[in-house]
This record gives sequence, structure tokens and C-alpha cells, in this order.
Amino acid sequence: MNNKRYCPHCGQEVLSSSRFCPNCGASLEDVFTQNDSYDQGYARSNTYSNVPEEKFNIESRNIATCIVLCIVTCGIYSLVWFYNIINDTRVVFKKLDNDLSAGVVILLTIVTAGIFGAYWWYLAGQAMDDYERQTKGGDSNNAIVFLLIDLLRLGIVNMAIMQGELNRRSIHGQ
Repeated sequence: MNNKRYCPHCGQEVLSSSRFCPNCGASLEDVFTQNDSYDQGYARSNTYSNVPEEKFNIESRNIATCIVLCIVTCGIYSLVWFYNIINDTRVVFKKLDNDLSAGVVILLTIVTAGIFGAYWWYLAGQAMDDYERQTKGGDSNNAIVFLLIDLLRLGIVNMAIMQGELNRRSIHGQ
């Protein structure tokens, strides 16, 4: 029997023995019984469409303006933009909320000639994939896409994609 279950109210993964969702507090007693055959495929196809997308108190930024500022400042603004993206990504995708601050990520990226940055983009893509799976049941490969784009030295494309995702989840949306 598959022990992975999802709350039909918020999409959070819960233990089959849970009586309440640890994320939203909804009662799960009526949903999960000892002998049911509720699986994650059912949860993914039938409940996520009813879950409203969570909004976060992060700043919404105009992507075109950020790209122009990166070009005009010969790339200096890209450090500021990347710093803001790292911080906002840590707020939205809580999986990335670890001991590495945005400054440390940027410093390690510079010191390792971009290798750590590629690793961070991969982690950010994984966190985005996990978030999409939990909230919408989607199946995407953002981690690989972000890694490949960064390895091609097109980090500004990654920042534009991630900023678009962050803007979509901002309460200040554009």
C-alpha cells in the first residue's frame, strides 16, 4: 500500500495515519480510512484544480526593465537582480530556505567561476518542480532546463524565467 497521500484541500503530502493536515489543518478522517485505495494519482487529477495558488509578499519586477538595466550597467545590475531572485525564491519555494544566504550564493558562484551558480539553478528548478507537484500535480523538469540554460552561459534567461514565476506568485502581481 502506498503511504503517500495528499490533502484534498491544499495538496500537502500527509501520512496515511494523519487525522489533520499539517499544512492547512483540514480534517482528513472522512477522506482517509484504513481500507481505502486513495492514491496520489487520484489526488493529483481531482483535487489540485480546486486549490487556489498561494500568493506571497514578494516584490513583482518588470522583466524587460531588469534585462535593460543588466545591459546598460554592463552586467552589474544582474548581481542585484540575482540577489533579489535568490531571496524571493527562498520565500516561495521553502525547500531552498537553507543556511546559504543570497550573498553567499553569489560569492560562491563568483569564486567557482559559475559552477555553484549552475548547482543553485538546478536546486531552484527542483524546488519549483516539487512546488508544482504539490500544488497542481504537474510534472515538469525545470531543474534540467535551468541547469542546461546556465551551462550555456545564458543565466539572464534563467533569471527572466524565474522572475516570471515569482511575479505570478506575488501578491503585488503585474
